[in-house]
Amino acid sequence: MMQYAVPLIAALISSMFLTPFLIKISKRIGIMDMPGERKIHENPMPTSGGIAIFISFFFSLWASWFLGAWHLEGKEIYLFGLTFASILIILLGILDDLHGTTPWQKLAFQIPAAVILYFYGFNIPLITNPFGDSILLNHLNLPLTVIWMITIINAFNLIDGLDGLSTGMAIISSMTLFLISSACGEFVIALTCIIMVGACLGFLRYNFPPARIFLGDTGSMFLGLILGAVSLLERRKGITAITLMLPITAMSIPVIDTCLAFFRRIIGRKNPFTADNGHIHHRLLKLGLRKKDAVLLLYYISIYFALMGYVMSFLPKQKVFMMALIFGMTLFIGFKTLGFLEKRSQTIPDEKYIEGFAGEIPVETPMNLRFTKGDENTQRGFSSDRKGDSRGRIREDPVRI
Repeated sequence: MMQYAVPLIAALISSMFLTPFLIKISKRIGIMDMPGERKIHENPMPTSGGIAIFISFFFSLWASWFLGAWHLEGKEIYLFGLTFASILIILLGILDDLHGTTPWQKLAFQIPAAVILYFYGFNIPLITNPFGDSILLNHLNLPLTVIWMITIINAFNLIDGLDGLSTGMAIISSMTLFLISSACGEFVIALTCIIMVGACLGFLRYNFPPARIFLGDTGSMFLGLILGAVSLLERRKGITAITLMLPITAMSIPVIDTCLAFFRRIIGRKNPFTADNGHIHHRLLKLGLRKKDAVLLLYYISIYFALMGYVMSFLPKQKVFMMALIFGMTLFIGFKTLGFLEKRSQTIPDEKYIEGFAGEIPVETPMNLRFTKGDENTQRGFSSDRKGDSRGRIREDPVRI
């Protein structure tokens, strides 16, 4: 395990030391995310966290290669592919964080990055058939690879709406892929994933609520690129029992949230690339959860799905198909429950407090109740005193019974 422990620690320590330095630099030169209508934070925040993860990740990865850890013949091609594609995404992220970009401008960087990965061996050559032989994709290989990469890159970008959320999702997904690949003897994949775990853990210390620095689009898209690419490489080596089922389960929250957002906007006759407040983390906050509680809840759900993906990776193809059905039913029930809670929260009326013989009792009163000056009968028993009680709640004077 030392071959994994040293790169993990190197990435973790370098990320922990780089992040405070980038916080100071960002504040000095103005790389800040300002509060806005769709923003949850109230104060300007540095957005250069992705650069810390990028440098820490490739420092540890390239050091492992130079020191001989990347010892499998011919496997260094994956390292070069990840590096070249990541440079494109980092440039896009920096441009987006500084000046903002349109969806088409993002695609102008993301598509070439996906194509680079395709030619360096990160692709989808076949689809596993749970009832028979695998299906070769041939000419569909490249377009499906590009679609997959764009989906995962933007999934982590869109889910990055709460402190520590995208970073935590990346840690859970990377750890799941590491456990499976190491158990199957896939050293290259395992090394890449454990280094990502270390880089993200070092950064999470400063990104967990209340955050001192954000990933920015630079970091969130970089996480999506690496995880999307590694999941293709792992699928390519035949570790999973069904095509892309493991990465989908391991990265279920960002992937499904992105797909739902895309279809929600199309159904609502809106531009599917237009931002909104309908993502799952926004919905949890509207239910009254604190930021930290919402993040932890999504962590727990992601861990559950990651464990499901881990179990699925060692099952026969037919049983994987049944697990996929259970996975789909779980998601359906979960989102239906969330929708029910949202509707219920919208129908609960405001409470005001009156004092009776037994103390304060919450009673339902219309929110638009107003008294006119001449309505003396209605005003009887009420006064204009609206001072807060000992708990800071605004209430009417006692009702006289």
